[in-house]
Order: sequence, then structure tokens, then C-alpha cells
Amino acid sequence: MNPILAAIEEHERLATGFGTLQEDRSEALDQYHGRPYGDEQEGQSQVVMRDVSDTVEWIKPSLMKVFASGDEVVSFAPEGPEDQQQSEQETDYVNHVLMQRNNGFLILHDWFHDALVQKTGYVIVGYETETRRQREPYRNLTDDEFALLANNPEVEIVEHAQRQELMPDGSVLTYHDCVLVSAREYGCVKVKNIPPERVLVAADWPHLDLQGCPFVEVIDWQTISELRSQGYDVDDNINDNSQYSEDEWEEQRREVSFDGQLDRYAYEADPAMRRVRVRRVWIRHDSDGDGIAELRRVVVVGATILEDEEDDLVPVAAITGMRTPHEHYGMSIADVVKDLQRIRTVLVRGFLDSMYLANNGRHAIDESRVNLDDMLVSRPGGIVRVQGDPGSAIVPLQHQHQGPAILQAIEYIDSVRENRTGVTSYNQGLDANSLNKTAHGINQIMTAAQQRIDLIARIMAETGVKALMLIVHAMSLKHGRQQELVKIRNQWVPVDPRTWKTRRDMIVSVGLGTGNKDQQLQHLMMILQQQQMGMPVGLATPVHVYNTLKKISQNAGFKNADEFWADPQRFQPPPAPPSPEMIKAQAEQQKLQFQAQQDQMKFQAQQAMEAQRLQMQAELDRNREEMQARQKALEAQQQAELERIRVESQERMKAAELELRKYEADLQASVAIQSAQTSAQTTLESAQLSKQPDSRVDELMQALQALQQQAAQEAERKKLPKKFIRNPQTGVIEAWEQGGEVTKVIRDPDGRAIGVQ
Repeated sequence: MNPILAAIEEHERLATGFGTLQEDRSEALDQYHGRPYGDEQEGQSQVVMRDVSDTVEWIKPSLMKVFASGDEVVSFAPEGPEDQQQSEQETDYVNHVLMQRNNGFLILHDWFHDALVQKTGYVIVGYETETRRQREPYRNLTDDEFALLANNPEVEIVEHAQRQELMPDGSVLTYHDCVLVSAREYGCVKVKNIPPERVLVAADWPHLDLQGCPFVEVIDWQTISELRSQGYDVDDNINDNSQYSEDEWEEQRREVSFDGQLDRYAYEADPAMRRVRVRRVWIRHDSDGDGIAELRRVVVVGATILEDEEDDLVPVAAITGMRTPHEHYGMSIADVVKDLQRIRTVLVRGFLDSMYLANNGRHAIDESRVNLDDMLVSRPGGIVRVQGDPGSAIVPLQHQHQGPAILQAIEYIDSVRENRTGVTSYNQGLDANSLNKTAHGINQIMTAAQQRIDLIARIMAETGVKALMLIVHAMSLKHGRQQELVKIRNQWVPVDPRTWKTRRDMIVSVGLGTGNKDQQLQHLMMILQQQQMGMPVGLATPVHVYNTLKKISQNAGFKNADEFWADPQRFQPPPAPPSPEMIKAQAEQQKLQFQAQQDQMKFQAQQAMEAQRLQMQAELDRNREEMQARQKALEAQQQAELERIRVESQERMKAAELELRKYEADLQASVAIQSAQTSAQTTLESAQLSKQPDSRVDELMQALQALQQQAAQEAERKKLPKKFIRNPQTGVIEAWEQGGEVTKVIRDPDGRAIGVQ
């Protein structure tokens, strides 16, 4: 078996074996509904008194007035001055979630009812999301209008029909009829009541608060379809290992009448609608093996685990009206008055039986002289046939009527019940002799009786209601996804739970005071008078007066005090009309203020004009300086350009001069070559004439060929473009390169070119 499933079953065994809890709850429901005790005898009274029901139903109005008559059930305490406004907003939102988004009145009513009747009441908090679909029909849409709707990604067209109409001018128009469905996802914290018998708590848990409890189980009956809609993968034939008697107990005990014919297991028309027993468990179990038990949320159907995840809180709040120290389960009103109900039932039955005998007494008759059939029929005006004297034939048996003694005993039991519960005939308005008693005495009696109910309300506020609101706050903080607008105190306020703090401090503000409503009203009126007297000396402010008036309205039974009073923190009252002297003084003061304003404006205008003049003068000076600087820079640039042109002209003249000298040298070399050729030719001719070999002729021919080759190379090189090489700093020509040969320029100390190298 799965270890966590084995641990759950062990906790279940210990929790269900806890004393006679279930039997006590079953007996309390029987007594609340006034079901027979089982010892009734035929022919005698079988009436069952309803002390449990009467007491519970008289306590509930006081509790509901305490918790549901005001705007705030509880309020969160700020952690510092900077947290005051935020804590107030969180208080308003959490109370809004309980009372508005959930039916808070009915939730509190059923919760208190369970606690008063069955020792402990439970509610569970969860976050539910749903998709709200809205159907919207449209008719006679044009093409453009229909296209605009069809292109909206947030809507779906489920029906569409189009038709064409011929217009008088011959044109054809197309109209569309369609039905759109818009879907919007909505999420909210939901609070639900749980029948007490469906909650199992660890047998050794001594506290009413379930945070930290090692085991809490909530049993529910859900259909296969509901489980699938919650995201669980469930087979149609899943077995929950339950028995019909487990579900039958609720049907028998909670319904006013039960005939035993309902059988939900016989419903087989749709397998998805079959109900199964679902166990939602919060258990502390060491699943990761680190030696520390973590809180886990487990959903189990039979032996199938549908969910097993780690959680951070137990979303179940428990409440009781009569706390038992060191025990999770307290006492109920049924526990307090069930013995009195039994005694009153016996007394009332005896009283009624005595009345029956007094109204229909027994007789001793002479059966030979009296018709037995006539005697057995008792009806007004009936005839009894008798032979002879009726007085001697029929003798009434004397029965002593015990009615007065029984009524005294019943009154005594009623007084015991009033002392135990605090529910008296005075606060019920049932005492016929109240007018004969003094008002002070009645107030004392009602105040003393109200203290018991106030104690029940205070215990409920400090335990269950406080724990519930902390869980609602934690759920809102945990599941908040976006900012939303909420109408709080007649104003639309943006609320973003993602920015909240984790709250642990809470002040219970449920309007619990001493005495009855009339005494509270007297105290509030006295406080209001003292506040009005203390306002001139600063002992009270309009905010204090507003709070008192708000309490007075709530004491009168009006939930929303803002309908009668304006909060001075949000609304500023209109000023009182001024007196004539004040008007004259204000006019004179306004005249002086106007004259001072005129002088101030004139002075400011003069100052502005002077500042503008100075600014314009500074602007002119700056422009003049900039123009002068630009002019000097332009002159310097022009001078530098002229100098560069002059230097380049000189360089070109010198280069031309050098080129001329080079040309002259080349020309002289050419003339020398021609002269040598002529001389060689002459020598060759002479040698040919003499036909005598001469070795100098060969040498001369070789030299002549070398000169010709050199001259040809020099001519080819001179055809190539020249590339001048300048000094990177001064920009003057230092050499030029032509055909791979570099010719350097020789300069004198003054920088003038004097030759080449």
C-alpha cells in the first residue's frame, strides 16, 4: 500500500474512534428536530418538547446582529504608520469577499447553527475559476459592422445568417443576423459550509485552530463529471470503497422527514453522474525522506490517489460557541439543554395525559343496565341508554388533576434553562409581567442574560471568524493574478492582492459591547455630547464624531452608515456663509491683496524687461565676438592657403627647372652617343677599307649597344607618371618616384631646391 495512503487510513481509524462524538451529534439532531425518543406508548401523549431548537433559534438572531449588521466583521492591524492605508484596504476587500462575493450572511448563519447544535462548525475556503459565457444577438448588421465583430478575438459567432435587399436606386445591400457568445474567465475566493460529520481531525489535536494540525480530512460526495471538471482523470468504474450507510446517515439525520427510499447508487442512466466518496486530506507526512514532515494536500477516491502535492495552509476553519480548554471539540447548546428537554417532555406528557383524563374521565357502570356501546363513544350531546336510575347505574371515578403541580415543575425547568443559556423570556419578549417590573430591574436582568450570549459571540469571533478571515486573506494573496476594481464604501477602488503583505495580526471588531442595545445607545449618545463639548479645545475631531455617529447608526440596525453621514476624511463640508463685517473685511483685504498683486506684477514686469534687455545685449556681444573670431579664422585660413599655393608654385617651378636640367643632361648624353656612333662608324668603315681587324672596334660596338639599351630604358621610364613624395609635416617635395626609381631633391639650408640625386 502507498505509505501516505496507509498514514491516512491510520489517522482515520483514530479520528473515527474518538469517544461518542457521532452518537452525540446524531442525538442532538434528533432533539433539534423533535423526533420521538422511542419510549412512547399508544393511547398516551407522545409530544416532544423543542428546547434545543427554541434555544438555538433565539441565540442565532443575536449572533447574526453582532456579526452581520456592520460593514466590517474583522479588521487587520497595520504594521507601521506607512501601512495604515494598505491595511484598511485589505480589511475592506476581505470583508467584501466574504459578505458580497459569497453569501456571507447565510454562510455565517449555517456555520453558527452547526456549532450551536453539533459542538463544532466547519467552513472550507478555496479559489474557484469559471468561464462566464454571455449570449448576444445582433440583427441588420452591415458588412463592415459584421466584420468588426467577427474580427474580435474575445467573441465567438455561433449563429449567422445573411440576406440581400434591393434598394430603390438599384443597389444591393447585404445585412447580417448573428448571435455572438463572449467568454470571460472569472476567479474568486469561495467559502463553503461543511457538515460537521464530514470532517475528521487528528484525535490528539487540542486546539480549535487547524493550522499546524497533523491531519484534517474533508469528506465529500461528488459526481464523476464534477471531478473531471476539476481536472482529475477519473474512470467511469472507479471504486470509492464506500457503503450506502455512510451517505444514509446524513439523509436520515439532516432531513426533516426521511422515508429511506432514496438510493443514489441505483442511478445508472449516465455513468458520469454517479456519486463517489471523495476524501480531501491535509496531512503532515515525510514524503521526501528528509526527516521533516511537510504539509501535503491529498485527494483520494477509494484506494486511488488523484492528487498529492505540498501545500502551505489548511483552508478549513472551525468554530464553537462553548469552548472546552485543551480540546478541539467544544460543547453545544444541545449538550446544555438536552436533559432539560427530556424532563420537560415527560412533564408535558403527564400534564396532557392528566388533562385528557380530566376531560374524558373513567366511569364505573352496571353493565346489565347500561349500553356499553354508548359508553364507549364519547361525544358532546351523546345519548347513553340506561335501565332504571342513571345515578345508580353510572358512577364517575374521581381522578385527581396534577396540572398545577406539573406547571410549577415546568416553570422551574424553564428557569434552569434560562440560567444555563442566557435565553430568557425577557429578551424573547414573552414575559407578560414585564410591565409590572421597573425598567431598571428589567435592564439588569437582560444585561445579565445577554452576557452569556455575548461570551458565545466573543469566543466565535476570536476563534473561527478570525481564522476564516486570515485564510481568505491568504487565499486572495496566493491566487491574485491581476488588479481589479471593487466597490468599497460606495467608492470604486483598485485592489491588487499581489502587492499585499502576509498578515498575522487581526483586531476583532464585531460590535460587542456591554448591556443591551438601549444601553449601548445611551453610552454612545453620552460620548457624542462629550465630543461636541471637547471639539473647541481639541479633545475631539470631526473624524471622532463620525465614528460615533456610525456606531449609533449600526446600533439602530442600519448596516451602511454612509447613507446618513459623510466621512470627513473623504468629504469636505461646505463652508458657512460669512457675516457682513467679514465680507467687508474680506473685500478690503482683497483690495489690498489686489494692489499688492498689481505692484508685484509691475515690479516683475520691470525685472523681466531688464533681464530681457541684458539678455539681448549679451546675445549681441556674443554674436559680435563670434563674427570677429570667424573673420580672424577665415583670414588665417586664406593666408595659409595663399602660402600653400605659393609654396606649391615654387615647388613646381623648381621641379620644372630640375626637369630642364635633366633634359639638358639627357640631350648632352644623346649627342655624345651620336658622336660615339659616328666615330665608331668611321672607324668601322676605315677598318673595312683597310680590311684590317681592330679589337677596339668590337669594344666600341658593345659600349654603343649598352648606351642604346640604357637610353631605351630611360625613355620608357620617362613615359611613366611621376609620384611626388612630400614631407608629412611641412608639405614640401622631398623626392619623386617614376618607374620604380626614386629621385631625391637636394635642398640648401634655407629649403630651396639646388639639385637632384
